[in-house]
Amino acid sequence: MPFALFLLSLAAAPTPAAQARELLTAAEAHAAAGDLATAEAEWQRAFTLDPELPLAPDATEAARAARERALAALRARLDEAAARAAAAYTVALPQPEPSDAAPPRPTALAAERDKGYLAGGRLTFGGYAFFVIAENAWGVAPELAFGVNVGPLRIGGATSLLLGNSLAWTLAARVSTASKGWVAYLAAADLGVLYGGARGIFAPFITAHGLGLRARAGRVAFEFRILSLSVLWTGAAVRFMPQTGLSLQL
Repeated sequence: MPFALFLLSLAAAPTPAAQARELLTAAEAHAAAGDLATAEAEWQRAFTLDPELPLAPDATEAARAARERALAALRARLDEAAARAAAAYTVALPQPEPSDAAPPRPTALAAERDKGYLAGGRLTFGGYAFFVIAENAWGVAPELAFGVNVGPLRIGGATSLLLGNSLAWTLAARVSTASKGWVAYLAAADLGVLYGGARGIFAPFITAHGLGLRARAGRVAFEFRILSLSVLWTGAAVRFMPQTGLSLQL
C-alpha cells in the first residue's frame, strides 16, 4: 500500500515543464508588482527546470538576463559532468622508468671476432706435403698466399717452393671460399705454373682443394687442407700430385 501511494504521488506531481511555466507566470506577476528580486529568482528556477521555455516577445531585460544566467549555469554543470565521466573512464598508461643500466656487453667470442684478423685476413702462410704419383717422389713445400674477400669468395694468389728430389717454384691464382663463421668448410682452386725440376721446365697446373676446414682462433684462422690434388702438364706427360697441408690466416 505505501508503494502504491508513492506511485500515485509521482503521477500527481507536476512535471518540470509544468513547474517551469508556473514559475514563469509567478515571476511575471512579481515583476509587475515591483518585486524584482523574487521575480529574478523565479525566472532563473523556471529556465533551469526547462531551458527551452519560451519568453514572451515583450519580456523585460531582467527576464532575459535571468534566462542567460540559468543557461550558463546549466552549461557549466554539463561540462563538469562530462569532464568527470571522461576522467573516470580514462586509464593512465604507466610511463617507462628511465634505466641507468648499461647496455649488454657483447660476448667474449663476438668481441674477439669483431676485432678482425691481424692483417685483415689478406695473408696466409704455411706449408703442405706432396707426392708425385708417376715418379714415386715426395716432398714438402712452404707456401705464402694472399687475397681479399669478395662476397662469399676470397680471390688472390699463392706461391710455394717445392723441396724434394729437386727444387721447383710455383705461382698461381687462387679462388677459395670465405666465411665469417668460427668454423667453416674450405674449398679452393688454383691455376698456375711450376718452374724447376731436374730439367728446369715450365709446367702449367691446376689444383683442386676439395676437402678442407677453416677454424677461427681469435684474430687468426687455421686452414686445414685435408685433401688436394694437382694436375701438371710437363710437355710430355701428365703428372698427378696429391697434397695435404696446414696454413695460418692473418
